Amino acid sequence: MHARLPSDSALYHMSYQKLAGNSNQHLERVPPQLRPYAWPAGVSGNPEGRPPKSLLQRRLEEELNNPETVENIVKAAVASMQSSKGMAGVIERRNIQERVDGPIKQELAISGELSISLAEAIAKRRQQEGE
Repeated sequence: MHARLPSDSALYHMSYQKLAGNSNQHLERVPPQLRPYAWPAGVSGNPEGRPPKSLLQRRLEEELNNPETVENIVKAAVASMQSSKGMAGVIERRNIQERVDGPIKQELAISGELSISLAEAIAKRRQQEGE
């Protein structure tokens, strides 16, 4: 009688467990059916790392880290907002405000009584559709 060999996915899963060691906390966020294929903790899916920045990206980063440049950009934005009229000005001001402070949060007050559960509502709807 021959011993049964584990399937490919079982072998992968066993080696995965060995590589991951005791650090399997990240697996809690991975759906169960994808866990055999997840990267072990501490292993990168991109062995070459992040690609280098382009010349344009490097120059923009240098320029935008210059306080004088930032001051000029702010002054130009304020001048543009002050001269913008109509809806374009409103949209421009809202976009800048959201960029700086994030979107405005609105609170809603809900009152009342809900006497039907979701399960009851689904059952009632199915019954109506069946009639």
